[in-house]
Amino acid sequence: MAAPELPRSLRRASNRGAGPRDRRPSQRLLDAADLGLLTRTNTVPGTAGRRAVDRATYLRRRAAEPTLSPREAAGHRVAGSRLKAVTFYTTDPPRRFTIEGEGITRREVRRGGAYLHSVRTLIAELRRHPEQAERIKRRWESRVRHRAPIAGYALLATADAVIALADQDRQSGEDPVFDSGRSRPGRRRRRPSRRRR
Repeated sequence: MAAPELPRSLRRASNRGAGPRDRRPSQRLLDAADLGLLTRTNTVPGTAGRRAVDRATYLRRRAAEPTLSPREAAGHRVAGSRLKAVTFYTTDPPRRFTIEGEGITRREVRRGGAYLHSVRTLIAELRRHPEQAERIKRRWESRVRHRAPIAGYALLATADAVIALADQDRQSGEDPVFDSGRSRPGRRRRRPSRRRR
């Protein structure tokens, strides 16, 4: 079904420049956007009509999530508004460990991710070169042994124990947790790359 034709006066008002950032669109344009007559497809960025559409979208989000800030209602989390969390393998006794809370930094979350990435790399190398297993394990243990603890917990640097824990995780289907506290999990989207012409 084709979109309804806009009245000429409404189209003219919609196409006017938006003006200063603090200037709100007219009530007529806001009502048209709220009714769905003005949309992102029939308005142009920088015009009063597009500003009315954006305002109507903002108000709908606020109504749906009244306890959140405007930024959070739009799908973003303000830094520090949610606890950070990270999963890694620790020692004494060797185990899978997830820590979260105020005491962990974003840097530690990144380091935890790098550690588990090194575990996956170790396992992949062992599969590719089983004849060099002992050398690969020794080299991995030597690198990990010098890494700093995460939130005071030492990283497990025994290759055989790490491989056993990774196998348990694979069998149980448990995924590691990495949350820097900055973005809402599951809401991040990779933008499609634009081809240069």
